[in-house]
Amino acid sequence: MILTRLLSASTRISAGNDVLVHVSAAASETKFLGRYIVAKILLAQNGLITLSKNITDLIPRDQFELYNLQIVTIANFKNLTIKAGAEIMPPLFHIHKLHGGILAIRCYDSLKFEGGHIDLAENGIPSNAKHLFRPLTEQETAANGESDFAKFSGQENFITAERLLLNAGDGVAFIAAKNIYGNADSRIGNPKTHGAHFCRGAANSAGVKPANITNVGGSTILIAAENIYNFDEKMIAKYRNAPTKESEIGKGLCRCYIASNTPLRNDEGLYSYDVLHMPSRLENINVKDFGNGNFGDIVNPTKAINNYARVTAINQGGCRLTLADETLNGLTPIDEGTLILIQVIQKSHLHVQNAGDIALAKVMSRGENYVVTDYPAPAVNLADYAMQIISVPQFVNFTLSANYTGTPKFNGKVGGVLAFAASNLFEINEGNLNVENKGGAPSYGLEGLEFIGNSQDFKKLPLDEKGGSIFILAKNIKFSVNARLGTLKKGANIMMIADKITDFAQICLTGEQEGGYSAYGGGWCFIYCNN
Repeated sequence: MILTRLLSASTRISAGNDVLVHVSAAASETKFLGRYIVAKILLAQNGLITLSKNITDLIPRDQFELYNLQIVTIANFKNLTIKAGAEIMPPLFHIHKLHGGILAIRCYDSLKFEGGHIDLAENGIPSNAKHLFRPLTEQETAANGESDFAKFSGQENFITAERLLLNAGDGVAFIAAKNIYGNADSRIGNPKTHGAHFCRGAANSAGVKPANITNVGGSTILIAAENIYNFDEKMIAKYRNAPTKESEIGKGLCRCYIASNTPLRNDEGLYSYDVLHMPSRLENINVKDFGNGNFGDIVNPTKAINNYARVTAINQGGCRLTLADETLNGLTPIDEGTLILIQVIQKSHLHVQNAGDIALAKVMSRGENYVVTDYPAPAVNLADYAMQIISVPQFVNFTLSANYTGTPKFNGKVGGVLAFAASNLFEINEGNLNVENKGGAPSYGLEGLEFIGNSQDFKKLPLDEKGGSIFILAKNIKFSVNARLGTLKKGANIMMIADKITDFAQICLTGEQEGGYSAYGGGWCFIYCNN
């Protein structure tokens, strides 16, 4: 076995090099623990360095003494290949020098795995010193104040986008590359105790751990790559062997976050996944602005605001849609000039790849049983998929301080989707946009997770068999802490596109499947915003 500490003369702390500034440890405080910035060294002289970014962006100046910061040089390569028999790892965290445990790699061309590993096992804060350096964070504290040993870490993965928590146990990997080439025999994290394929149990519940391992004290992994090839879920190896005695237990949930333009299979038990920020990523659903505001203001609606129609045929390059089962009870008729949302719905779990594909379009002309649009519908075979159009009212301001439940349930043909635009402001103040039990589409099944999830929702708004779906297009969105979008219990899918969102809290989003995660209606959300 080749063990390699990734040290290089090209990554010294010297002017011109990039570094990771990291809040690595604290005795009791947790507010800023794990935060980091990437900065360039502008000047290094006589033990002092000047950075291109201000570290008070990480921690206020008056809080410095409560934390330990370290500077980690980023090893820059054009190409890096990790062959079979090789393990690249960070230096051990040193409890006296107060640094180590973090591996930072950047490849301007490619990072290739050919059977070798990035090994973070036992490179974090030593377990026998955990009480000195690694307090529990809010996400890791049980009601009794102890580490939440039984908690599966899937829902925690996403915070790694902004926090690289150095655990008491395994270390941290910061990996950025233009292209990453995977290998089923390679591991990133803890190669000694990696998770099962997809990290799922017999009931297909996300985050279920293989026997005799724990998610406490495991690896923290952040991966950003424009393209990822030959990805295999087994490469993500976050877990540790279950300790035999209390003193061996680490602190901190294992976490992994991947950002890439390559669609990956979703597995919240092993990793959270999102697309890189690309301004063009909304082009495929034809988002041009936030509507024309022709419906003026609306406050606390109670009845349906949308109308629906089933699409039975698609012609003229996708722009002539034959309609059936049209509803007339909604606020917004499907007429010439109407903004519509076109949605693909699964007919069964056998065809799910295009389920949830959407597009915005304007009705250019209206016939008795058809519309002609200015933008084509998603290209699907209507023998395999269903399709509906939803009229989208274009408000100036939409204010909600009540429990809105007016969206009609999907009846097997149409319904189940709440959609609107606000050219100025959507303000939800102590209110709920509630689409609980408004779904009813056939389940898309476990295999559908390859195509549908938070990470792919930038171009998809699927319809669950339980909760309905919400589409919000607003220049400004303002929340209150008691506001809710989605459902109270069962899964809902949400897409929000805004220029600015204020007072947002994660608690505003609801829709986790009752009883835990379900592959048949778990509730997902995608938010596109400039802040």
